[in-house]
Amino acid sequence: MTGFETVLLRAAGTAASALVRSALSRAPGAGLTTDPARPVQRWRRPPTELGEPEVRRLAEALAARMDEATARLPENERLAAVAAVGDAFASLGPLDAEALFAADLDPTTLAAALPPAPPGLGEAAEALYGRLVRLCCEHTVEYLTTLPGFAARTDAELVRRTGRLERHMDRTAARLAATAASEAHHFRCKDQRN
Repeated sequence: MTGFETVLLRAAGTAASALVRSALSRAPGAGLTTDPARPVQRWRRPPTELGEPEVRRLAEALAARMDEATARLPENERLAAVAAVGDAFASLGPLDAEALFAADLDPTTLAAALPPAPPGLGEAAEALYGRLVRLCCEHTVEYLTTLPGFAARTDAELVRRTGRLERHMDRTAARLAATAASEAHHFRCKDQRN
């Protein structure tokens, strides 16, 4: 092997290891959870939105972490609660950056958009449903904020919102100025008559 071939092999190895590291590691997310659950396998290319299969996988993973809460539940009730969470998220459609922006990146706001526990769940399964919904929302926000390009989309959304706010404030200031001028004119006319 020549020196040039050796340099090429080393450069290719370095580039390949950098690609593998970047594929396996994630950017830090919103910091809502200390141990984020992944809705997709680590080796899969991360989707830019979470659909029903990913949310169901996330709900199952989070339910498995809740040993104490699920230990006293019969398996059929635990499975019914997990399925109900999947169904609730499916009713929203795929979750992506736009869905998070609509919820202002707030898991509680996202959870409020979901339907309540379906009828037929027992009291313990209904409580599990509520906890899983909150956890899934936290982990969904955490996951989607780690995706490549999310920071750039967030910057664009902030510029858009700031522009809307500025235009609204300008219109409000113009209206207040017009109202103040109208009232001042009204009082001047009233003083002239007296």
